[in-house]
Amino acid sequence: FSHNLKGIENKPCVWIDVKREICTEEGETSKSRDCEAEVIIKYLKEWINSNLSFGIITFYKRQAEKIKEMLKKELPEYYRKVKVGTVDAFQGMEFDVVFLSVVRSKERYSYKPGSDFGFLVSKNRLCVSMSRQEKVLIVVGDKDYFSTDYAKKYLPEIYNYIELCKNKGIIL
Repeated sequence: FSHNLKGIENKPCVWIDVKREICTEEGETSKSRDCEAEVIIKYLKEWINSNLSFGIITFYKRQAEKIKEMLKKELPEYYRKVKVGTVDAFQGMEFDVVFLSVVRSKERYSYKPGSDFGFLVSKNRLCVSMSRQEKVLIVVGDKDYFSTDYAKKYLPEIYNYIELCKNKGIIL
């Protein structure tokens, strides 16, 4: 897991906590959170010259488009070198560093079993999204939203990832 990225030196699991901001909905299913996209670009700017490969995965097309727009504007020379897309586009790919933008965040849960987590409850997609890294997986999202008993029950993989970050990784 050697990567020596500043601030997360050689940690294999990282959670970057982006506090509540309700996601923007486009149509029935596409969602985005500007705050997550901004944080990813911020850290990418710090780490892009590390000679590591980077992938940015999200569950929502609109979030992928938003990240691509920001990447093209903020780091145009790296636009074609960083793979950005939805989880379905990453099957079979690997990168040294993977950012996973989870997008979901709310003030309150609806308490319809698992419905608050959208595509994240798809075990196949979740497996692909959390297994594309060779050195470090960096999940970007609202930690408090995924740290509840409700999340533990309906999305234990993400809940347990936060616990792993607390014990073996780092939460920023």
